[in-house]
Amino acid sequence: MHRIAIDFSRRADVPATFLLDDPVQSGRAVDLLLDCARACADGAADMETGRSAIEPERLRLMLACAETCRAAAHVMILGVPHHRELCEAAAGLCEACVAASDADDDADECAAACRACAEACRNLAVH
Repeated sequence: MHRIAIDFSRRADVPATFLLDDPVQSGRAVDLLLDCARACADGAADMETGRSAIEPERLRLMLACAETCRAAAHVMILGVPHHRELCEAAAGLCEACVAASDADDDADECAAACRACAEACRNLAVH
């Protein structure tokens, strides 16, 4: 039995044949999804360790956003058409993170990544 190992942490390591439709647009979206996943996970980790105050609902939202963005990027890299549904879900969670972080200066990196990711995902979901 052969196993396929793909390093999903960096889009640069993914064969271009795996990217869908427009490789440039898909590749940019994958990069933004992975950046957003990292920013939200890092922000949540900072909040869990007490470096920032956080409400439990907000923490769950950031973690859900990180996981959904990661999953959307991975499905897009695999080249299956279901990426649009995941991109739509990621965009919704990103927008919710931005709305939740508007009053919190500690989440600037997460909010900035979420804004860029939501826009790219919305564009991809309609094409």
